[in-house]
Amino acid sequence: MLIYLKPLSIFPELHSDTLFGAITYAISQLYPEKVDEMVKSFEDEPPFIISSTFPFIFKEDFENGKKIKFYPKIIFPQKSKDLEEKYHPKDFKEYKKVKFIEENLFFDLLKGKLSESDILRNYNQYTFIKGLLMRESYNIDVNFGRGNNDFGQGFYTGESYEQAVSFISTYDDPSVYFMSFDDSDLKCKRYSVDREWMMTIAYYRETLDKYENHPLIKKIIKESRDCDYIIAPIADNKMFETINEFIEGNLTDEQCKHCLAATNLGMQYVFLTEKAASRLKIVERCYVCDKEREHYKKLKEDYRKLGNDKVKLAKAQYRGVGKYIDEVLAC
Repeated sequence: MLIYLKPLSIFPELHSDTLFGAITYAISQLYPEKVDEMVKSFEDEPPFIISSTFPFIFKEDFENGKKIKFYPKIIFPQKSKDLEEKYHPKDFKEYKKVKFIEENLFFDLLKGKLSESDILRNYNQYTFIKGLLMRESYNIDVNFGRGNNDFGQGFYTGESYEQAVSFISTYDDPSVYFMSFDDSDLKCKRYSVDREWMMTIAYYRETLDKYENHPLIKKIIKESRDCDYIIAPIADNKMFETINEFIEGNLTDEQCKHCLAATNLGMQYVFLTEKAASRLKIVERCYVCDKEREHYKKLKEDYRKLGNDKVKLAKAQYRGVGKYIDEVLAC
């Protein structure tokens, strides 16, 4: 029997002993008189056996609501060093990170129809996402990301290679994807560094709760979803702290705007609808070497320090200029 669990938030890997413990605890709460009997039954002939959870991909637009199941990566006796010497080191390094493989691949490997050497020899024909290895490349899922990003759930991209590398420079073995995009017949919402942008980000980052029923906030949020994709300035966590100062009434809108304008991180493209995501195509994948990663990491730190100084100046220069949030929402 297969049981599918649909997580509503970040979902950990659940091992079989954890699941069994959760079931046992639930029975002890619902039927306390039966829990000892249930536990004892496992000493002879277990009434059921639970595996650990395995991931799956499900989308309604798959044929017949098809679910793509994954199974744990098979450990073969061949020495990994032998494979590493034969194939591209980057491919091999990524393959080592694979935790689960697509069902068809799993059974082909078990039956001997496919080998790890075959996979590595044609690695560019496979897709690797978050520990999952699959034969097909599935459409980008705009519902996969967190709901508390700058503009809620969506698929987020940047505008340049340098910008992308600066954001991933702290990760091990990073890579950047170049993508093409056909925007014909799509509705775009553009933002600049202004009050609307600040309040939209504050809403999606869940700090505008006490104002969420205000007519102005409802209007702003409705407009943020009435489009296929968004082009807007990026707000990192440091910039969000500044936005939050405005929401808490410590900065005016003009102070906040000029502080944020002093910290220019470039633009982000946020794809909100399946229609928009379907127009994206991967053109090329670029691996980032260690030297390049360290270079951009240093640049990012230098730029952060310079940005902090500019923010201090903007706070002082525009002190008292503009409106506080209670004045904005009183209009």
